[in-house]
Amino acid sequence: IVEFLQTHDLAAILRENYDRIPAQAYSLPKTAEGLEYLIDWSRGLQAFYEKAMENHCQVIFTVDL
Repeated sequence: IVEFLQTHDLAAILRENYDRIPAQAYSLPKTAEGLEYLIDWSRGLQAFYEKAMENHCQVIFTVDL
């Protein structure tokens, strides 16, 4: 995950794919503000995973479908 986040622009990926998320499957309103909220929230992911890697911690990532 760290390598992916270091080599890809997550904000651009989110912007590119946001409209592909079905509105009924998304817990927040699908608006421009909702997209910016998602992007703002995701900004800390790289640091989170880097710190976990540095400390040899395992991270479980779940998705509720």
